[in-house]
This record gives sequence, structure tokens and C-alpha cells, in this order.
Amino acid sequence: MKNKIKIKDIALRAGVSTGTVDRVIHKRGKVSKKAEDKVLKAMSDLDYSPNIIARTLARKKVTNFSIIIPYPYQDYYWKMIKSGIDTGIGDFEHFNLSGNVYFYDMFDEAHFQSISEQILKEEPDAIIVGSEFNQQTIQFVKKCNRNEIPAIVINAELNSVPCLSYIGTNSYQTGCLTGKLVSIKSNIKNILILHNTSNIQNAAHLKNKEIGLLDYFSENNIDIQPHVLSINDHLLSELEMVKKLKDYIRKHQIDCIYNTSSKGYLIAKSIKGLFPDIYIICHDLIDHNILLLTENKIDIIINQSAEKLGYLSIKTLVNHMILEKRIEKKYYLPLDVVYKENYQFYINNKDINTL
Repeated sequence: MKNKIKIKDIALRAGVSTGTVDRVIHKRGKVSKKAEDKVLKAMSDLDYSPNIIARTLARKKVTNFSIIIPYPYQDYYWKMIKSGIDTGIGDFEHFNLSGNVYFYDMFDEAHFQSISEQILKEEPDAIIVGSEFNQQTIQFVKKCNRNEIPAIVINAELNSVPCLSYIGTNSYQTGCLTGKLVSIKSNIKNILILHNTSNIQNAAHLKNKEIGLLDYFSENNIDIQPHVLSINDHLLSELEMVKKLKDYIRKHQIDCIYNTSSKGYLIAKSIKGLFPDIYIICHDLIDHNILLLTENKIDIIINQSAEKLGYLSIKTLVNHMILEKRIEKKYYLPLDVVYKENYQFYINNKDINTL
């Protein structure tokens, strides 16, 4: 068994005091470059690795971070992400975390911008940003970079500006997967790609799903005609949405709907009542969607692991800021293809009882 290396062993080998070794290991106090080099060489020679976890638990410094996400009541998907964030904060609270969660209106780009400016003024040690607005998030992360504040982006991937880490799905590949699921279903001639937004050009994560699906059809010579429609569910009632969809379905002979968000439940029940044979695919294992899946109102749910996403955002922050571990620049979550026949394997008994 390997003998435990002590600070006095390193000091003896380096020819310095134990206090100097302690200051080098814990990165506190002034140490000359010559003395630091001696200590680092002695640590290497003795194959010494500091116990970062123990060191961190004993530290008194508080890591202040801010989280900005949409109001959870506006979208059950974000409610699940918030649940994962809360669990993560609870699990890692012993590391002296202090997190403030700020909410923005997911239908109001100016509100996101206002809240993000407020966060920057408070100068947190790190930021987690749940993105719904592509351009505003890019500008926010740029400001974080200029202020040397590490930013973790979740939900919608940014490619034009660097961030500490992205956690979420690969939206383009999600669209490709959907294209494959649609192509193996017989008798589909016209698919409607339905976005729940009034500004699809600023919702890159939804637009990329559309592009991925269209590319899959094109590259594999799939003879299905795509149609695209954006509806802002914030401005229209469910009745108005269903009326608009009903007219569109009849006009274009739609036999499949792919809802690019978690809000399939808003239209699935009514549309299936009007068009029993229409095939409906949407995202996320929220209670409303699961119930409709069991009732054959939704045919497939592509699950994006919302709670895991929220939890991993906190874990990634802790690994980088406190435990000094290497983190992934991109952490793509797996996609679960869920049918009525296998949904129960993805949820626990408590979730089932809430349906």
C-alpha cells in the first residue's frame, strides 16, 4: 500500500518550510517563483495529489452564481429543468454555493435583456443561462466573457460565441431523428412542422430541428412533403390554435404533425378528435404529454431529459469552479424515443401517480 505523502515530506524534499508548501497547495499568500517551483517539483517527484474535495469542504469561500431561466409556469419543460437545478443546489450545498435564480418572460425578448443586465451588475462568480432567445443570449454571453464571468448555456446551443460549457441536446440531430421516425411510418405524405413561437429566426434550437428533419428527407430521398407553421401560444387561446390548425390540416392534407417543443398537449387531444388518423410527435415527458400518450392522442414523445439537464448545469459549475475538474465544452444529452408501450420505463412510480 502506498504511503500517504504529508506536507512535511514535501517541505523536506523541496528544502522549504511547511508553511510555504501549504501556501502553494492552497494557492494563498505570496510565494516566490523559485520556492513555488521547488514545491511543485517535490510534489511531482513524490507523486502527491492534493485532496481537492476535502480541501473544498473545509474552505470558507462562498461561490456566488446566478441562474437565468424562463418562468417555470410558462412551460412545464422549464419547470422540470428548475426541479433539476433545485436538486443540484441541494446536493452540492456543502461546497458553500450561493445561487440566485432569476426568471424572464419567455415571450418577451426585452425582459430577458433587462434581467441579464441586472445579473451582470451583481458580478457573480459564474452564470447559468437557459436560452430561449438566440440573439439576446449571444449578446449576454459576450458580455459575460468581457467581464471574465464563466457562463454555462443550457437548452439552446450557441455556435457563434464561446461559453464555458453547453448542456442540452443536439437540435439538428434531433430533427434528423424525427425525420427517420416519420419516414418509417407508412402512408405519411404531408408533415406539418409546428413551432410554438412567433419569431422562429430567434429560436435557433427549434429552427435547427426543422433543418435537421428537412435535410434528412432530402439526403435520403424521402417522398414526404414538409410544411412549416409557427403559432404563438401566448397570443392565441387553445381554441384559436386548434381552429387555425384544423383549417391548415384540411387545406394541405396534413397526416403528421411534429411539434418541435414540449407543448404538444396544447393541440393533440382536440386535433386527434377531429383527425383520428393523424400522427403526432412532440417532445418531453411532462405529465400532460404522458397522459395523452397513454390515451393514444400523442404517438411518440422524444424525451430531452429536462431534469437531468438542470442537475448537470449545477454539477458542471461545481466541477469547474470548485473541484477544479475538467469539464466538457459540449455535453449532449441522449434522446429517448418514447411510445405508449415503453413510457413507464422512463418515469418512476411517483410520476405515474400524478397523471
